[in-house]
Amino acid sequence: MLSEIRIVVLCPKPITPFPSSFVACINELKSLSTILPLQNGIYGDSLLNVSIYESMREYPLLKILDFKRVGFIDFDDYFLLEISPVDGSYVKAALEDFGYEPVDERSEKEAQAHVNFVLSENLKFELNNLLLCANIAHPGNISTLEGNVFIDGEIYENVDGFYAFDMKCAIEEANKLKWPSFTSISVSEVIEWQKRTNAFDGGISTKQVGRAIAALSNTIEDPQNVGYSALRIAWCILGLEALYCKEKSGLREQLSTNTELLLGAKEENKKVFGKLYDFRSQLLHGSINVPLRYTISDDAPKFNKFVSNITPYENLALAILLATLQKMIKNNWVELNFPRSLKGINIP
Repeated sequence: MLSEIRIVVLCPKPITPFPSSFVACINELKSLSTILPLQNGIYGDSLLNVSIYESMREYPLLKILDFKRVGFIDFDDYFLLEISPVDGSYVKAALEDFGYEPVDERSEKEAQAHVNFVLSENLKFELNNLLLCANIAHPGNISTLEGNVFIDGEIYENVDGFYAFDMKCAIEEANKLKWPSFTSISVSEVIEWQKRTNAFDGGISTKQVGRAIAALSNTIEDPQNVGYSALRIAWCILGLEALYCKEKSGLREQLSTNTELLLGAKEENKKVFGKLYDFRSQLLHGSINVPLRYTISDDAPKFNKFVSNITPYENLALAILLATLQKMIKNNWVELNFPRSLKGINIP
């Protein structure tokens, strides 16, 4: 019924000369060749191909790629990333798990629609997870504008973009504050660690580290619908509290103390984390005026002032979350435990 399915996405290149982190990320994606799906409970030992086309002209299906929303494309400004099943076992396993019924119990058309939908949705899931892992290893280096799902050599549907440029801003904010620092890890290390954590079941987090990764994924924007969202800082703090906070009270103090235990002491700007958490609390408890979702932002002084106030806090929270996950991956940790300190009090 179905011979092949693949997804190809359009990835912008940075302005030359290419940063070393971008080059490293691309080379690591090339070297992956194949990966195990995150949802291997569904797909068993099925593998996925990962291919990089540094020149769009190299891509076999170039003539039928559909990037209408991007406008004029200069081939030299983009590369292509493709993900596809190695063999038919992926298709078979997915259909069995999602209750595919034999063709004789449905019309041929209904059965084909079911097959296409199941495979497309699950392959998009694996693509997004690969992009998230790549950006944990090399924050902000790989984003996609859009893409296409191909089924049997024909376009089935478009794929939304994966916008990770905010992670670059987070790195810049951390460098400016001189805290936190980041760890050198590879894309393959992230993928293998994520699998070993067993932190997801059916795409839903099952433990603390899974909640932190899921929170990070929710900071990613669709580049076709880029707009300010105050929820990004909430997602970042959610991820940090999942990892650092064991007690229900004193969250601010737990985060401030425990982040320094793991990521090192702040030599400068020592009060910045307290200000970040206080801003988050004021925002979520309704003490800060926020814009309407459809407020016109272009050259609007009040809107721009609001964004300029919250952006440094967003970037710092995101930087701490990224640095924490990198540290955990480097040490092969699945959880963080912080001992309580004991202090004796003398008799007066």
